[in-house]
Amino acid sequence: VWSSVAVLVALGLIYCTGWLWWDPIAAVLAALNIFRVGFKLIRESLGGLLDEADPEVEKRICALLDKEVSERGLSYHNFRHRHSGRTHWVEFHLVFDDRLTVGMAHDQATEVEASVAALLHPDGRVISHLEPKSAEHHEERWEER
Repeated sequence: VWSSVAVLVALGLIYCTGWLWWDPIAAVLAALNIFRVGFKLIRESLGGLLDEADPEVEKRICALLDKEVSERGLSYHNFRHRHSGRTHWVEFHLVFDDRLTVGMAHDQATEVEASVAALLHPDGRVISHLEPKSAEHHEERWEER
């Protein structure tokens, strides 16, 4: 639309002023606009292809996680979020008191996962990893295959 407007304005200016340089000026402005729109489309497409995370959704997830873990006296780390197609993938490690049983920790983790999944309904997939507080500061190594 803006490129067409630039051409029409240039034609009007040439008609009114007789100065022919309006045509190449409008052509350069139209080309810059086309380049800008094309760059934006490519950027958005690459973000989708590369499973880019939406910063606004990530802020909402982190705010909810902060609330959920503080209510339960937990903490979390290794938070990861990505958006693949329509699906939001969320992963994090929950740190529990060493005195909790695995069953109790699992129940709390399931509640936290359900809260995050509800925020992203129907396309949220949430995975949590349970860790005891005594192992929280250990160096983690990702398994290579």
